[in-house]
Parts: sequence; structure tokens; C-alpha cells
Amino acid sequence: MVRPSVSAAYFSNYTQITRNYEGTKPGLIVADPVLLKDIMVKYSATFYNHRSVKTTHPVMSNFLSSLEDSPWKRVRGLVRKTFKPRELKSVHHLLQDSCLALIASLDHAAATGSDIDLKNLFGAYTMEVISRSCFATVPDEEFVKNPSSLFHVQDRDFSFVLG
Repeated sequence: MVRPSVSAAYFSNYTQITRNYEGTKPGLIVADPVLLKDIMVKYSATFYNHRSVKTTHPVMSNFLSSLEDSPWKRVRGLVRKTFKPRELKSVHHLLQDSCLALIASLDHAAATGSDIDLKNLFGAYTMEVISRSCFATVPDEEFVKNPSSLFHVQDRDFSFVLG
């Protein structure tokens, strides 16, 4: 069972917009869905610099969350064309089913007090989401728990993808 956070209770009772500070850096927290949609969709070209995740990794430094200014605008344009709302709505129920399975696993582990290997759990979740949304298949337990045993890769090292 998912419980609402303290922030969610605050926003539902008091306000939809509030300010916060991370050290000396001011910021806004927007919880109003209509205003958030306007900011993220209509005015995305205006709000392109955000709290970014800085990294020196050659691949991760090109993630949308790590880019700023004109590189962010270029990648955001590509992402908008690739992930259109209609396509995302069509796979929403698939992602929701996978998420509910993930939450059920976490609830079961919490109820029994057992340890969880989060890397394997979220790796299995990722494989399930990919297989449902890209290949239109519902994976079985063996596929989700051990995907590398089902793929045969010859003369290439794909450890960064599978492991």
C-alpha cells in the first residue's frame, strides 16, 4: 500500500506552489497539475535550465537531466518527437501493471522483513517494462530474473547493458 508523503499532504491542504531552498539556491515546487503542464509543455523552451545532475560519464553527461541551454533544447526536441503523448498513453497501462508488480514485491519484503537486492529488483522491473512496451510480451519469472541467460551475444561485451 502506497502512503501519501508529508509534502503531498501539505500541498493538498495549504498551497499548490511553494518555495524552497537548497542551501542558498532558491527554487519553486509546483504541485498544481494544470500549471505544471503549462510549464512542462507550453513553456518548456522558456524553462530549459533546471537543477541538473552533473556527471563526467560520457554517456550520462548527455542525459536530458544533465544538459543545459542549447544542447538541452536540441535533445528535448528529439525526445518530444519520439515520445508523443498518444504513444505514451497507449503504454501507460502496461507501465502501471509493471509498477504494481514492483510495489507488491516491495510490500511483500517489508511484510516479511526480508532483505532486498534493489539492483536486481529494479533490473527485473526494467526488463519487464521493456518487454511489455517494446515487444508486447508479458515476461515470465525466468526472463525477468535472468535476462542475460536468454540472450546470446557473440564476440561483443555488452556487460554495461545487461549487468
